[in-house]
Amino acid sequence: MKVATRLPAGGGERVSRQASGDYIIATRGERHWSPVDGAAMTILAARAEYDQGRIELAQGRVGGVMELFAIPRRNQIKRRPYFSYWRARA
Repeated sequence: MKVATRLPAGGGERVSRQASGDYIIATRGERHWSPVDGAAMTILAARAEYDQGRIELAQGRVGGVMELFAIPRRNQIKRRPYFSYWRARA
């Protein structure tokens, strides 16, 4: 069970919220990202979806392991491409 904590605006007590395992697409140990078995999408697909404004990407840490989340947006937004911009320049 993963729990994310944040401090509400204006101070106060920490609010705990469980992060859904359904959104985890990759984990990172010491050096590189590894896809999660049964993930909804690959990292490359998540980058394309992010550039199209369909998902948000977030990272969280559980112990010494980083987790990459691809969280669907309720409404698609127009956003300046980030990942496709840098891939085109490489």
